[in-house]
Amino acid sequence: LADNNFRVYFDPMDGLIDFITWDLDYAFLDADYWGLDWRSPYSIIGFYCMMDETCLSAQLDALEDLLSRIDDSALIDQFEKLNILTLLSALNDPRSECDSGEVEHTRDGFRDWLHTRSTTLREYWGLE
Repeated sequence: LADNNFRVYFDPMDGLIDFITWDLDYAFLDADYWGLDWRSPYSIIGFYCMMDETCLSAQLDALEDLLSRIDDSALIDQFEKLNILTLLSALNDPRSECDSGEVEHTRDGFRDWLHTRSTTLREYWGLE
């Protein structure tokens, strides 16, 4: 967790904390891309969660549950459909901040990211 991409809500009914994501910049990069590690998040709340066995265990259970619900093939198929629908517009956008080679390279990288994501997370967290 970064310290600026979410809001924290304390639910008065059950006393639990909810993290509400509001910014997805860098959402599809690995933490080591900017010199961090998932086990040592930059945010204070995330860091102390990783240091607490109960919190870390709950985090791993939630990750395992999430990964069991993801159909990797369907997710990649959905990406391919969206890629076909949006690629020409992205390549021809006069306001684009990057050239066509970068657009295609980034999309290829995202496709690769999707293909390996579940396996990468399972291996990293020892969920195999």
